[in-house]
Amino acid sequence: MGLLDIRKRDFDFDFATTNLTAGSSVANGDTSTDDAYELDNDSVLEVAGIEVIGPVTAAGARQKIESIKILADGEEISDIVFNELMAPPYNAATTNRNPFFGGVGKYADMPEGFCFNLGKPLLMGGTPMDACPKIGPKETLAFEIKAPRASEGGADITENVTIRASLVEAKTLDVVDRTLNAHGLVTGGAIDQSFTVVDLSENRTLSVTKTVPLALNKWTSLYGGEAASKPYVKNYITYAQNAVATTTNSAYRFTRDGRNVLHNFMDLSWNLDGDEAVRLTHIGVVPRTHLDYMRIWVSGRETPGNDWHNVNEDVNMFPMPLDTNALTAIYNGPVALPRPELIWNQRAYLEIKDDGTSIPAWSAAADGAMVSLWGKVFEGLEE
Repeated sequence: MGLLDIRKRDFDFDFATTNLTAGSSVANGDTSTDDAYELDNDSVLEVAGIEVIGPVTAAGARQKIESIKILADGEEISDIVFNELMAPPYNAATTNRNPFFGGVGKYADMPEGFCFNLGKPLLMGGTPMDACPKIGPKETLAFEIKAPRASEGGADITENVTIRASLVEAKTLDVVDRTLNAHGLVTGGAIDQSFTVVDLSENRTLSVTKTVPLALNKWTSLYGGEAASKPYVKNYITYAQNAVATTTNSAYRFTRDGRNVLHNFMDLSWNLDGDEAVRLTHIGVVPRTHLDYMRIWVSGRETPGNDWHNVNEDVNMFPMPLDTNALTAIYNGPVALPRPELIWNQRAYLEIKDDGTSIPAWSAAADGAMVSLWGKVFEGLEE
């Protein structure tokens, strides 16, 4: 029997019973966690978004998570890294008007409270550019959580975590065919994967024409699937924190150079040729004392394009969705860039600057600076 199912599903991690030790990680199916979700042999699935509930102590302190990663059939989906501050839940206690929830802004016509921080699924009328993660027949969906090392500001995670995933699942090829046809995405037995991005500042057009056969065993060849071939577009969601103290009144770049960051996913520098591009859409900055400015510096750009944005804790233009103190209400964030930032055949860096007093590196004794971003990455292009 065919079925189109749109729902939320919880993936629980019982860290109150089995603590997650600083520097270690667990995935669904490990001790004190829910099992991974396995699809039938005639079902396919898209992940529209995730919400993170916890880990919060009784006193309201939010325990630090280094990374939350999506596992597609046991394999990590690259370029998607959440932490405890980036994916607020939609519930009775939520104060954040997150731009990725249904019923708001871009998703005003979608189910209220459904989460779209990974994109609008094709099965709900999304576009190829949304590139939601795809899970194919007999494959599994799971999540992995890692606690940071103490030297990077981490500690054992002792409070429970729930990852609430917004999912769309279609059972049987007939249901997939009818649904995608209803959204105008199928022509001649193939699913359209074409897209165009226009950069008005540079007078450039990034365009791809592509189709994928309409078949259950080709589902993960669509954008967002682990079998997608170049050219493709996929999600780019990550964050960075400084591993070295800032130099006063100077730009601090989140790069592996000089060990300014300690993990590859925190490297917010790009040196791209015509074969690849990054399109940034949203940014969130954790406010803190002595952090004043943030910008995206792009090579060859004249002022005002490389101007600084004010992220001082009193007037932060780009708030993070959640605060490290769960009792502190955050009403907005992340914030959409007024115009998405396309980095293509260029060098670029995300930079911050202090107010004249150095910001310490993250450590067991101090919290440093943290910046998160949302966007898309393109590979296999031809300029």
